[in-house]
Amino acid sequence: MLHARKILAAIVFAGALSPALAQNVALIVSNDDKYGPHLTDEAGRSFYMFSADQQGTESAPAVSNCKDACAEAWPPLTISDPLDITGRIDKNLIGQIERTDGSTQVTFGGWPLYYYARHEGVGRLSGQLVEEFGGIWYLVAPDGAAIKKK
Repeated sequence: MLHARKILAAIVFAGALSPALAQNVALIVSNDDKYGPHLTDEAGRSFYMFSADQQGTESAPAVSNCKDACAEAWPPLTISDPLDITGRIDKNLIGQIERTDGSTQVTFGGWPLYYYARHEGVGRLSGQLVEEFGGIWYLVAPDGAAIKKK
């Protein structure tokens, strides 16, 4: 069962994510009985990281390796305006990269963030540990780490 906690009601992104998603997104922490705390948007849609991506560091930006059919199945969290960050969250974990299509993707803990298009409804964590497009997809913990629970 999913329990939303707005303790870290943190980031409001102004700009379009995709035609099917809301224009403004808040990054919050939700809690699941099985997986524990993880990042979601205000509607309870979970964010994922992709093991085939390159994690960003202070000296090198993150690299998204999810394009074309991958990006259709796993839509990246993109923004068109600068981030508007508020609330209690480690702002050092939030970043952005330019995708090969020129859009700007949000990163957290150095990892590009994605939704899972095939979710079976809000609160369903059906993308956890999915193996496809050359990597494994993980829920994102509030500290920016991958949640690797089955």
